[in-house]
Amino acid sequence: MTKMQLSRAMALLGLSSFTSALDKRAVVAAWKRQIKTVHPDKCGAGNATQRTQTLNAAKDALLELLHPTESAEARRRREYAEELAAQAEELRRASALADAVQREINANHAAKLAEAREQRRLARRRKRAAAGAVEKRMHRRTQAVTENCSLMEAMERFIRRGFKKGDGHVASAAIMARFFAAREAPTTPLEERFFHRHCKPLFLRVWPHAKYKQRLSRWGFADIVAVAEAAA
Repeated sequence: MTKMQLSRAMALLGLSSFTSALDKRAVVAAWKRQIKTVHPDKCGAGNATQRTQTLNAAKDALLELLHPTESAEARRRREYAEELAAQAEELRRASALADAVQREINANHAAKLAEAREQRRLARRRKRAAAGAVEKRMHRRTQAVTENCSLMEAMERFIRRGFKKGDGHVASAAIMARFFAAREAPTTPLEERFFHRHCKPLFLRVWPHAKYKQRLSRWGFADIVAVAEAAA
């Protein structure tokens, strides 16, 4: 390429310095700017096709300086591959950014849920403290409380005498109802909570072969049947 040809190619693409003419990105960017105004799809002038071919030739001529041994067709293929690679990299970065934003949103949501759970837990503790939590949680103790020890012994005798192995299923609600129905003394809410809390582990300790499962929407003990009478 002569100096005149180089100057003409630079003038057609709007490049003002030889440094930019030897910069591939600058050449391609200048060609894109010029081609937008003269391409037949964008311009209705009669010489639009000829002007487009001239700009393409100017771009190819300048790029030939960077890759003198590369054919125009090979250069176009390389440029297309590089453009695809750039688009793929841009998509990868956008996807990584979206993933990072989503992870931050999920982390914030999880933190809010954890904070809400903690607030509910603290609210329950304050409520129990205000209502006399020590008395309300007496049903959890099986030792050091005379009434609870006596009730636990009565429950164990009832479970041993009132049930036996068999192909059946006894609901927990039915067990509690039978137990309190057999007692002469009136039942208190504290005793009901105590029975409800300790019935399952006590029953499985007395009848280790039994299985605690759900049947017909009722939780109870399988492989167990109730005998005719059960005394507390």
